[in-house]
Formats: sequence, structure tokens, C-alpha cells
Amino acid sequence: MRLMRIRRIGVVLAAIGLLAAGCASEEPDDAGATDAADSGFVQELKDKGELVAGVKFDVPQFGLKNVTGGDVEGFDTDMAREVAKELGVKVKFVEALSANRIPYLNEDKVDIVFSTMTITDERKTQIDFSDVYYVAEQSFLTRKGTDMTVATAAGKKVCTSKGSTSELNLPEVQPKVVMELQDGYAQCVQLLRNNQVDAVSTDDVILLQFLKKDPDLFQISDEKFSTEPYGAGIKKGRSDFVDLVNGVIQDMKSDGRWAALYKKWVTPVTGKEAPEPPAADVEFAIKGLDAPVTPSPSPVATASP
Repeated sequence: MRLMRIRRIGVVLAAIGLLAAGCASEEPDDAGATDAADSGFVQELKDKGELVAGVKFDVPQFGLKNVTGGDVEGFDTDMAREVAKELGVKVKFVEALSANRIPYLNEDKVDIVFSTMTITDERKTQIDFSDVYYVAEQSFLTRKGTDMTVATAAGKKVCTSKGSTSELNLPEVQPKVVMELQDGYAQCVQLLRNNQVDAVSTDDVILLQFLKKDPDLFQISDEKFSTEPYGAGIKKGRSDFVDLVNGVIQDMKSDGRWAALYKKWVTPVTGKEAPEPPAADVEFAIKGLDAPVTPSPSPVATASP
């Protein structure tokens, strides 16, 4: 969809929690072959025999840790598994909250981040990104019977995760909103449940998970006000690894594995069949969305970002 603003992607369109929270380790299904040169960081990973992937542990459908068995499941975790399979190594999952995803990469606490992470110009000055592998949109989760839009968010308390683009997006289009920041979205939803905030705002697919769990308590606004092209985060200087990851993503889009993941993780909460995979390039990935969004008419909601 074309949105009223594109979350801090800016000029790129013109030009083109804690580690202690826990981890889980898995062995590879089989050793995959790669076209990337066996040199640099790719070879380091092969020699180490393990890929450490930063993922969310509290976002159903994209990264959720099973408190009983300890398994981590979701769209993002399965993407990381495919990269590990291509390398022929096992994968270990580390919880990567929105606020620590980039520090974890730059401090070598993780090798890659698949964590509902939007590609932005600002983040690209700190880390590298893979090609786009998913495009989400930002909206509002509210208690049933109380809708919210960008225009009506003025003076309301809205919760989101620290370090997320959601933290920055809404104040840019609605300066009068009162932001409540938490470490994760589950904490925000609990505040909403307790009537301590008026809404939770983040990517629509993330919000849908919480709606699915409590359809009699929550609802999601029809208004979408930003696009979120997800990419895998990788530490700068590891171009061989970026190339390998992009190769995996491209293969998954063309051979049906991406569509299979969509049907497994996204269709159950949206009811929508798998669309065409997003284009690799940020600009074209966003243009490929299927319908425009008309924001609520107000000077704030329609102002240029």
C-alpha cells in the first residue's frame, strides 16, 4: 500500500531484553551449498559451526519463545533457519529487543538480526541490511469500541517498544500524542488491558497477534500510516555475508519457500493468501503493496513528514 508517510526511510526512496533473557540452539537439517565465496565472515561462520541470530521472543508469528519447551518460532526465526541451512551450521537464537538489535550486532553478540526490523536511512549508517523480505504497516490496537486514528491520537497515551521506528513515527505525524515506551509489545498490551494507556501502536502484523488472542477485548484501527520494509540486520564490513543472505532470500521468494512461510505464519492471523513476495529494493517493495491507504482528513494527519 502507499502510505501517508514512509517510516524514516526518507532519502533512500529518492536514491533508489537483554542477552540474559535466554537463547535456544538448533542443529541444521542438512548442509546447504552456497554460491558465496568461502572467505571472510562466511568462512568464519562455517568454521565456528554456528549462526547466532537475534530475534524477538515476544512477537507471535514472527518470533515467540515457547515458555514450556524453550523453542523459538515464527516467520523471522524460520528465515534465520534457512540462512543457517545454507551455511551448513546450527542456529542459536538470542532475544533481540528493538532497543538492542543494533548494539548486539556491533558488539558481536549476534551474527544477524531477523527481528521485525525496518530498513531506515538512520539505521543504515550503523549497520548493513539484507534485501527486503517482508513489508508491514503501522496502525493502532485499542480496546473494543474505542477506535483511534492519527487525528484522534492527540492528547492520548499510546504505547510502543523502545528503539522501534514506531516510537518515532507517530510523534512525527501527531506531535500531541503522549508516548509510553516499554521494552516489548507484550508489556504495552498489558498496559492497554489494564486501561493504563489508550492504544498500542506498531506494525499491523504484530498487532494482529494480540487481537487474535483477545478478539472480544481489542480491535485494530482501519487506518495505516506508515510502511515498514523488513530487512535482516548485519554488521558493516561483512559484504560476503550480506551477499549470501540476499541469495537465500531471493531463492526463497522464487522457489516457494517464502510463500510457504507466509501461509504458515501470516495467513492464520490475516486470513489473506500469500501475495507476491516483496521486491528486494525498498522503494519497489513499498510500491508493490496492493492498495492505497487514505488517512483521516486533518492537518496533522496529512502533513508532510
